[in-house]
Amino acid sequence: MTHDPSLQPFEDSYERLEEHPDDVEYVAGETDAEDHLKALGYHRRRMEEIENHALQEISKIECWQDVELLKIRRKAIYHEQSLESWIARINAKTVNLVNGKVRKITGRLRVELGDVNEVPAEYQTQQVTIGIDKKAVLKAHTDTGECIPGTEVVRGDDTYKITTNGT
Repeated sequence: MTHDPSLQPFEDSYERLEEHPDDVEYVAGETDAEDHLKALGYHRRRMEEIENHALQEISKIECWQDVELLKIRRKAIYHEQSLESWIARINAKTVNLVNGKVRKITGRLRVELGDVNEVPAEYQTQQVTIGIDKKAVLKAHTDTGECIPGTEVVRGDDTYKITTNGT
C-alpha cells in the first residue's frame, strides 16, 4: 500500500506488476495521462529520496572507514619501513622468515623525458596515427545517399524523455 492517496487508482495495477512486470496500461486520454504523470512524479521523488538517504549513509560509512584505515595504515607503514631499513642494513636480497618474506627488488632502469626537442635525431622515432573522419562520412552519406566503403551508417534506438513537475 502506498502513502499517497492519488496513487490509489493504481493499486491493482501495481499488484499485477508483481506477476506481469511487462504490462502496460492503456491511457485513454489527457485525464489518465495526468494521473500517470502525478504518479510518476511521486515515484521519481521517492526514488530520489531513497538515493539521497543512501548517499548520506554511505558518506558516513566512508568517513568512518577513512579514519579507521588511517590509524591502521600508519602502523602498517611503520612496520614496512622498519623491515625495509633492516634488509638494506644487512645487505640481503631476500630473507625468508616464519611469518613471511622480505625481499629487495632492484628498481628497473627507465627513461624519463625532459625537453623532447633536445633529444638527438637518432633517438627519435616517427609515429603515424590514422583516424576516420566520421562527420565527413556521415555528411557524404546524407548528401549523396551512398555508403562509403568500410563504413556503415546506423540509426540508434529511439528514446523517450518524460519530465514531471518538481523533478
